[in-house]
Amino acid sequence: MRWELHRRGRLPTDVLERSWVFDSAISRDDWPQWVRDAAATGSVPAVRDAEDLTVVVVGGDIPIAQHAYCPSWGFPACRITREIHRSGAP
Repeated sequence: MRWELHRRGRLPTDVLERSWVFDSAISRDDWPQWVRDAAATGSVPAVRDAEDLTVVVVGGDIPIAQHAYCPSWGFPACRITREIHRSGAP
């Protein structure tokens, strides 16, 4: 699943260049090398490698889809996770 998300989860380079993130004092020279390399191909993935994605499956027995997106701000990407067990779960 991570590989597919990494493959599809990309932003066209021209959209990235016009975004608020790079609209300030950040120039292309300030981008991490992996972003510059990806930008040269025409699109930039959300993270450098598929392994940098954390897929979390949660939810309950309800008839609507539930999801969450927890972006990391800045480089390098980082995340702190811990497994949570529901007490008294069957």
